Amino acid sequence: MKRIAIVIAVVAFVAAACSSATEQLTEQIIEQSGGGDANVDLDLDSGEVSVETEDGSMTLGGGAIPDGFPVPFPDGGDVQSTFTSNGDAAVSLAYPQDRFDELVAYYEDWTAGQGGEWSTSTFSNDDGSGGVIRGASWSQGADVIINVVDCFTMDADGDGPNAACVSVNVQE
Repeated sequence: MKRIAIVIAVVAFVAAACSSATEQLTEQIIEQSGGGDANVDLDLDSGEVSVETEDGSMTLGGGAIPDGFPVPFPDGGDVQSTFTSNGDAAVSLAYPQDRFDELVAYYEDWTAGQGGEWSTSTFSNDDGSGGVIRGASWSQGADVIINVVDCFTMDADGDGPNAACVSVNVQE
């Protein structure tokens, strides 16, 4: 039993040292668990996971805004996730938290210039630790939904939100 534990520890150490091999093995496991029709790309250095199927694609931990995405994003945001499938798409970016009011004003102006019927709402809630979590949203039916919220990113180091996140969902 002790010998098996040592072998497992050595294998784990070697696998961790060979991140490329670990990435490839993890990608294969994910692809096979999805029925084999998915192409998975895992980057352990950046934390980015991309999955592509015949129905669409998804990237978590990064990625790029899809070409031709119909809603603009202000400069300076870090892409957190993207999703596309049969004409539907969702994109999420994180910005410095002190840009929250600027982002809200940006989408107020943008939606006002688009025409059509836009519903808007805002909220502000005590987070329980003396801070406040704010949010604003705009929607044009179920076709376009834009959210700006105080949020947490993976590198949050305090009790409260450390970013302002913008997520946009578009359905065709």
